[in-house]
Amino acid sequence: MIKKSKGKYIISAGEVGIYAVCPHSWKLKSILKKNYKNSKNDNIKMGLALHKDWSKKTEDIHKLSIKMAIVLCLMFFSVSFTIIFLGDKFFPNNKVLNYIGYHKSSGSFFKNLLNDFKDSVYQIFDLDIDIFLFVILISLALFVVYFAGHYIKSRYDASGIKEKSTLLAIDGSKILKVKDYISYMQGISGKPDAVIKENSYFIPVEIKPLARKLKDRYIYQLLVYMRLIAEFKKKDVPYGYLILGPKSKRVKIHNLPERQKMLTKFLNDMNEILEEKKDAIASPTKTKCEKCDVSKYCQYKAC
Repeated sequence: MIKKSKGKYIISAGEVGIYAVCPHSWKLKSILKKNYKNSKNDNIKMGLALHKDWSKKTEDIHKLSIKMAIVLCLMFFSVSFTIIFLGDKFFPNNKVLNYIGYHKSSGSFFKNLLNDFKDSVYQIFDLDIDIFLFVILISLALFVVYFAGHYIKSRYDASGIKEKSTLLAIDGSKILKVKDYISYMQGISGKPDAVIKENSYFIPVEIKPLARKLKDRYIYQLLVYMRLIAEFKKKDVPYGYLILGPKSKRVKIHNLPERQKMLTKFLNDMNEILEEKKDAIASPTKTKCEKCDVSKYCQYKAC
């Protein structure tokens, strides 16, 4: 929705996406406030439901990753504690712990290591029950960590987010809330579906769960997010991600100068149309007009 603040129009990323498809369609929807066709409501509801589901599952990945980190820390401290307090049971006379100090200079390090390894094998059947239970617990923990790691990786793949990326914000999340960016300087606003961090860069992510292919309107919407994040984070945004379709196909969109130049032209033209300095020029095609949800109000439609 277009807002006016401090004497300047604030154009949202979604508005830019609509304009990229057809300026006249944008005018009918955003300026003349024509009602959308009811036939599109089911798709809108489905898209919102899929978007909400993606947000929840992606947030769950973040929560699970935190739990896994806690488990690994507990395992580390448990092993350290056991070695310290049960060292004599694991390593009689602390031979293994003293190898470096006593055998490194003697030249018999590997011979002593082999002999003590044999002794350890012979002593396995004489281990106390507490050591046996400890080994069982560690084995189960490693088993859980292994399969949980595979599960997390599969969830990342299903979400379209790289496993090595750091999730900073997810739309709809109660923990990782997305900032609603409003730039009065640039006259634009937007709220990306997610923000991640890759190679020290802040990267916007936009989800299109019903999309079958890449479209210009998705790209320009993402370009707006790149501009906003660059302004607020005071750091260049080299690219963003579009996650398309039910299989969450990830598409990397580079923040190229020629794309930003076209975005600037769109924003300038939209402001001139809002100020009634120029008219919105329709760009009708049969395919676009058939899918347009305000085509019944349009005198330029091609269908």
